[in-house]
Amino acid sequence: MMNEAARPIVSLYRQILRAHYKCLPPPMRVLGDGYAREEFRRHLDSKSMTNDRWIEFASEWSRYLANVAPKEEGAGPKFTGELSKETIDAMSEEQRMMLRKLKEEAQSFGESVKADEETK
Repeated sequence: MMNEAARPIVSLYRQILRAHYKCLPPPMRVLGDGYAREEFRRHLDSKSMTNDRWIEFASEWSRYLANVAPKEEGAGPKFTGELSKETIDAMSEEQRMMLRKLKEEAQSFGESVKADEETK
C-alpha cells in the first residue's frame, strides 16, 4: 500500500507522464519519461528528503509540467532550453551530471534526425 505522504508526488508523476504522452513527440517523450522516472524514483527512495526538500521538488516539477502542458487553450509546450545560473548552482553534482547526459543524448538525437532528413 502506498504511503499517504507519497500520494501527491506520485500523482504529480502521473500528470507529467500524461503530459508527455499528449504533448511531446515520441523521441522527446522517451527522454522525458526516462528522466522523470529516474528523478522521482531516486527521490522517493531517498531517506534524506525533508518536508522542505519535498516542497521544492514538487514545485520544480510542477513548473516543468506547466511548461510541457500549458493550461491555455491551444498552447503547446514552452521550452527555451535555458537554465538560470541560480538553478544550476542549486543542483547537486549528480544532477549536473544527469543534465550533461541528457544534453548529450538530445544533441545526438538532433544529429541523427538531421542525418535522416539529409538522406531523404
